[in-house]
Amino acid sequence: AFREFLGVYLKRIVGFFPRQRVDHSFWMWFNVRRLQPKYVIETSCKWGHATYLIRHAAPKTKIIAFSPTGLQLKHWDKEARYYVGPVYQRPETPPGIEVSPFVEFNETDWSFITDKRDALVIFADDRDHWLQFQALNTTGFKKAIFDENMAPLQGYRYSLKKICDET
Repeated sequence: AFREFLGVYLKRIVGFFPRQRVDHSFWMWFNVRRLQPKYVIETSCKWGHATYLIRHAAPKTKIIAFSPTGLQLKHWDKEARYYVGPVYQRPETPPGIEVSPFVEFNETDWSFITDKRDALVIFADDRDHWLQFQALNTTGFKKAIFDENMAPLQGYRYSLKKICDET
């Protein structure tokens, strides 16, 4: 699987620095490919790097991507639905891309996803994981990936690793 991933990874958009390193990129890509969810919800598509990998891991999935600003997006997926902040409602949005005004994940109307077990939420929005767990509970989604799982004494937010290490 890693050789297949490298073929995709090496063809990614260059000229920007994704926050997601190659090991994290592989882990996310591998899990999306293994699960083949009907929907993938990406809570922070800053550069479009993860969106690109998600599309290659699950070509038929419907991607719903959130970006509070959208200013740095380098990769726009033609099949994805974007919730982008007001700062980015500009002509640079490629034609044919579905863009809606930004709303918070837990304030989104998810009624169009009838079976929440068919969805995977990828939390990469720099928020405390405890708050993200609460949002999962509120919205009814069952599967999630948490990016940036910082160890105790590292980072600025409450991650799963910090929660588990304290028990």
